[in-house]
Amino acid sequence: MKEYRGIGIMSGTSLDGLDLAYCIFRYNDNHWSYAIEKAETIAYSPAWKDRLLYLPKADAATIQATDIDLGKYIGNAVHEFIERHALSVDFVASHGHTIFHDPSRKITLQVGNGECIAAICGLTV
Repeated sequence: MKEYRGIGIMSGTSLDGLDLAYCIFRYNDNHWSYAIEKAETIAYSPAWKDRLLYLPKADAATIQATDIDLGKYIGNAVHEFIERHALSVDFVASHGHTIFHDPSRKITLQVGNGECIAAICGLTV
């Protein structure tokens, strides 16, 4: 049996916070199974809520800066989550925070830089 331990991250347009889930994936006899072992939502501060709320109307430089800053924020949140719960983690999976989505044109844009998350956590993202 193979086992993989990961942290999944989601940040939605509701802006309620950053969702973190520690999951264990198992592969045995050609079958995948999973279990969610720990999960929590880290509420966004009013400043982060405002920043993310107005991001779709921002210029490119502001979007890029927020991508990096949010990546650092997520990286620190994941690092603290791992430390707080003494978790053994193989990887991090982050969807990022969607700031623009137009399915009819097949266009979407997320922020939350994966390289920044990886640099802080020391894990594959």
